[in-house]
Amino acid sequence: MVFRMIQAEFGDCLILETPDSAGVIRYILIDGGPERTYDDHLSGELDAIKQRGGQLDLVVLSHVDGDHIVGLLDLFSELLQRPQISISQLWFNSFDKAIGQNNTIAVRVSAVFQQAGMQGVRMANTEEVTIQSINQGNKLRTRAQQLNIPINPNVPNGLLKATANPFKLQIGGITLTVVGPTARNLTELRKEWQKWLDKQEEAVASADIESFAMADESIPNLSSVCLLAESNGVRVLLTGDARGDHLLQGLKQTRLLQPDGSIDVDVLKVPHHGSDRNVTLDFFRKVRARQYVISANGKHGNPDYDTLKWIVTAATVQQRPIELVLSNHTPLIQQFLDDFPQNENTYQIRFMPTGAHSMVV
Repeated sequence: MVFRMIQAEFGDCLILETPDSAGVIRYILIDGGPERTYDDHLSGELDAIKQRGGQLDLVVLSHVDGDHIVGLLDLFSELLQRPQISISQLWFNSFDKAIGQNNTIAVRVSAVFQQAGMQGVRMANTEEVTIQSINQGNKLRTRAQQLNIPINPNVPNGLLKATANPFKLQIGGITLTVVGPTARNLTELRKEWQKWLDKQEEAVASADIESFAMADESIPNLSSVCLLAESNGVRVLLTGDARGDHLLQGLKQTRLLQPDGSIDVDVLKVPHHGSDRNVTLDFFRKVRARQYVISANGKHGNPDYDTLKWIVTAATVQQRPIELVLSNHTPLIQQFLDDFPQNENTYQIRFMPTGAHSMVV
């Protein structure tokens, strides 16, 4: 199995490659990165795959957020204009599918922003996370339908989530197991949305413009689709922007954790671009890898200094030499390097070459 990280700046864009029993290379695309990722980097990668006679046997959107979905929207738009590459199927949980409730939450979200807009209030950051993300997910679904690309085929109830009998898919030499989100994560997510909406609807109804404008900017995101990819004893854990505790819940529910609550993988795609809001030192004690992959360019402070420190600290205490594979060099990474010099007995850092479209892990 080959794990390829595409330059996606502050987003994610990944490709898995695997031969099937006949030696034909099969390809899986996970996320498409933010704007410019498709034009500047991903399009060329896909052209090369097509020239080799390949296709995308699976496209996965981990969650509906701009730094993961925009490149896929660009790809699907281009496919409507010219047959650049074939896609066998698409995996993603749309907002209404993940939230459930007969889509009433999505309707309420749209209504509360419409009412606020009539009163001259705009929360740019929050509105982008909500309305834009919902619309982007709907666009991706519509374009997939126009292209006759099946969405979540054979997935129970059409919703990708972790269960005691987890959904698996074999593509070539790779077995994919869905390890997140859990039903509990999605239930908690619905409750958070309902609480947020109750608060904002009350503010709008009472014309409390200041309270609405100052509302929490960290409005809940969709729980990410998390996957374990396995091939010939090699394990890659793909985490999207999931919270570490949610990921551990999913791994436990799918019975992938060892008796001590840990798991060993070869590659860990570090959640949420290395944000320290999603992980802890204990997470890296339990989820152990040889290589830690982070796609980030410093936007929002990612990867965070503490995340890098936790990864190296956990590995050093456990006497595990590791490699950090990073898409971009940032000031915080340099500060970390100054404070924790590389050592072949502890950790090494490898950066994506300047101007490179992708790198192989």
